[in-house]
Amino acid sequence: VARQAASYFLAKRFLLTEQQHPVTLEQALQTINPGHIGICAGAVAGLNGLFYLLGDEGDACLIPAPYYAAFESDMSVVSGIIPFAVHMA
Repeated sequence: VARQAASYFLAKRFLLTEQQHPVTLEQALQTINPGHIGICAGAVAGLNGLFYLLGDEGDACLIPAPYYAAFESDMSVVSGIIPFAVHMA
């Protein structure tokens, strides 16, 4: 249900226009597949999941600096990824 609600919101807000008729749930679900939406309990949980799924131990990940200090420990402890800070000007 949460993925369908997110699909409806994203389609209605960003993709579909309400010219004369309101956007229906069916139109939204055809535009954005709820199976393609990931829901997690916050950005850190989502990033940790991505690091674990996509990275292998010893891989490096570029992080724009300055960044949240816990990213380094989260990446290295959870998935073995080596954080590499890229200082933004």
